[in-house]
Amino acid sequence: MIKEIYWVAEILAIIICIHNLFGQKVKINIPTALFIIVDLIYMNLMDKEIISRNVFFLIYVVFIIYGYMEFEDKIGIIVIQSIVALVIISVIQMIVYFPCSILISYIGNESIFVLISHVITLTTVLLTKNIGIYKGIFELTTKKDLLIWICISGGLLWMGYCIY
Repeated sequence: MIKEIYWVAEILAIIICIHNLFGQKVKINIPTALFIIVDLIYMNLMDKEIISRNVFFLIYVVFIIYGYMEFEDKIGIIVIQSIVALVIISVIQMIVYFPCSILISYIGNESIFVLISHVITLTTVLLTKNIGIYKGIFELTTKKDLLIWICISGGLLWMGYCIY
């Protein structure tokens, strides 16, 4: 049960982050509900080893489809902003994980540690939505000159996160 709760916290953080990038409030609508349900089913199937972890990338395709349905922007912008949202969440999680990793020795339960980390990540995304950083990131990433470098940087950050 704890896994499902921290999965929901992470999914909500990602959804709120992408909405922050597009400058829109999160609406509970059919695409949002479907994305949450599909993501939870997908994570459960992987956790129970019904589907291979090698196809984990498919959830990113679902996320891009969600972004397209929700924002109806150019597919290129949706893909870039989806990557940026995932990079932002990954960076916040890495920042949160390092100080919180001390807690794991006291807590003794990795699931509770991950839950605490994901709740802090979600709270960070919620608290930072009105400071304008997301608008700046959105404008920066829609400039074509910087687009390639941001993708490369995001890919390197994601790879570093995966290695960690």
